[in-house]
Amino acid sequence: MIASHLGPDLVLRSEFDGIRDFITGRDVQPVLPVTSPDGEEGWTMDVRYVSNWLADRTPAPWLTPSAHAIVIDLNDRALRGRVYLWGERVFTVTAARLEDAQELVDNLPVMLVARETGEGVVSGAMAVV
Repeated sequence: MIASHLGPDLVLRSEFDGIRDFITGRDVQPVLPVTSPDGEEGWTMDVRYVSNWLADRTPAPWLTPSAHAIVIDLNDRALRGRVYLWGERVFTVTAARLEDAQELVDNLPVMLVARETGEGVVSGAMAVV
C-alpha cells in the first residue's frame, strides 16, 4: 500500500531494508516459549517492526464492527501502518524511520477501508487522503 500511494522509489530506499529482511524471514528474532508471572504459557514476539497484537488492540469508533482498514501515517519520522480488523486496531507495522520525510507530509495520512459483505467477502475498498 505504501508503494502504491507514495511510489516504489520510496520503499526501495535503504531505510526499508530492515522491514524487508523481516518480511522475507532473513532477520526475524527466534520465537521462544515463555511463562507469564500468572503461570500462563505463551511465546515471545519479535516486536521491532510489528506491535504485539494483544497489547495494541484499540477500538476504532469511526469503523463499523465488520470493517477493516489500514492507515498509513508518519509519526516522529516513523512511517507506519496501523491495521484495523473488525472495527478495532489489531497491530501497528513500523515500515521505516525516515531520515528525510518532509516530502511525505502533504501525502499523509492515507486510509484504505474495506467493509465486509453478508457473504464474508471484503468489498468497497477506497483510499482517502
